[in-house]
Amino acid sequence: MKNQFRGYIPYTEEDYKNIWKNSIIIIDTNVILNFYRYSDQTRNTMWTILEHLKNRIWMPYQVGVEYVKNRKNVIDKVEESLTKIEAEINKQLDIAKGKLQEVDKKDIKCKEQIIKLIDGTNSKISNLINTEKKQQNSFAKNDIVLNKILKLFENRCGKKETEEKLEIIKKEAKRREENKIPPGYKDRKKGENYGDYYIFQSMIEKAKEEKKDIIFITDDEKEDWYLKQNGINLGGRPELLQEFYEKTEQLLLICTTNSFVKGYSTYYNGREAPNSVMREMEEVRKKENDERNNIFVDLRNLKKLNETPKNLEEAEKQELFSMLYEMKNCLVHIKYNYKDKEKDIQLFEQYASKIMQDMRFESIHSKFLSMIYEFERNINNPEELHRCEILLKGVMRKVFF
Repeated sequence: MKNQFRGYIPYTEEDYKNIWKNSIIIIDTNVILNFYRYSDQTRNTMWTILEHLKNRIWMPYQVGVEYVKNRKNVIDKVEESLTKIEAEINKQLDIAKGKLQEVDKKDIKCKEQIIKLIDGTNSKISNLINTEKKQQNSFAKNDIVLNKILKLFENRCGKKETEEKLEIIKKEAKRREENKIPPGYKDRKKGENYGDYYIFQSMIEKAKEEKKDIIFITDDEKEDWYLKQNGINLGGRPELLQEFYEKTEQLLLICTTNSFVKGYSTYYNGREAPNSVMREMEEVRKKENDERNNIFVDLRNLKKLNETPKNLEEAEKQELFSMLYEMKNCLVHIKYNYKDKEKDIQLFEQYASKIMQDMRFESIHSKFLSMIYEFERNINNPEELHRCEILLKGVMRKVFF
C-alpha cells in the first residue's frame, strides 16, 4: 500500500537521509537568476555548497534555455532598482527640505544647519549609490554568475529534444494546463507555457536513467509545484511526487533555496548558514514571488483606493476579521519569542499577502500597509513590535466601525 500512495505519505527521516546521500540535485531557473540579486556573502555561500555537491548536480536543457534568455533582463532590473531607490530617497529628502524652508527661522534657529545636513546627506547617498552602480556595471560586464554556472555545469546539462519530442511535450503540457494538472497550469498567462512540464519530464527521465532520487530546488512557490494550506508551504504537491514515483520508482524532494540550505546543514555538513544569508534568501524569494503574482500595491494608488471604500457584507467582515485575529495571535507569539517563531512569521506574512491581494478589502489597505511596514522594520527587534500591534488593532476596529 505504501508504494501505491508514495507521494501522499510523508517522507520518513530515513527517506530524507537517503535522498541527501544519493540524489541528483537540480536547480530551477529562478534559483540561478536569484544569484544576481544576492549579496556577495549569500552568493558565495551557495557557490560553496554547489561546489561540494558538483558531482551530483545536473541542469535540464529547459533550465539552461530560460537562464540564458533571462539573465540580461535580471541584471538590468537590479541596476534599475538602484536608480529607483536613489530617486525615491532624493524625493523624500527634497520634501523634507521643502517643508523646512516653509518654517519661519525664528521657530527653528538651526534651520540652515539642517538644510545643509540634508544637502550633504543627499550628496553622500548619491555617491554611495553611484559607487554601487559602477560595481554592478562591472559585475554585469564580467558576469561572474554566468562564468560560474558554465564551469559548474560543464558536461552536466541535458540535451535539446528533437522537434518531434518537443511537440509531444507541448501537447501534454497543454492537456495538463486545460485540466489543471501540475506543474505548469498556473503559468497560463505566460503564453506558450510548457517550460515547467518540460523540466518535470526531464527530471523523470534523468531519475529513470540514473536510478536515483531527485532534489529539485525552486523558489517559484506557485501552487502547481507546492502544496499549501492557509498560505503555508507544506512541501511538494503530492500529485507530482506520486506521478514521479510511479514513473521512476524514485523519490522527488521539492524545496526552496532556504530549505535546501537547511537540509544541506542537517544531512550533509552539520554547519548552519549565517542568519543574514538565510534571511536574504527568504527576502529575495518573497520579493520575486510577489512581483510574479502582481501583489505589490502601488503607493500612488493608495489614496485612490481609500477614496472609493467598499462596504463589506457581514460574511466578508467575518472572513477579514478572522484573518486579522490570526495575525494578531502570530504577532503576540513573535513578540514574546514563542518556539515556533519562524512559522508564525511565515503565517503572518501569508495572511498579509492574501489581504493585500483581495480588492474587497481595499478600504483598509492604506492603514494595513503602514502596519506591514512596521512589522518588516522591526521583525528582528520583537520588543519594538508594539506599534505594529497598535496599528493592527486599529485595522481590526476599522473592519466593524
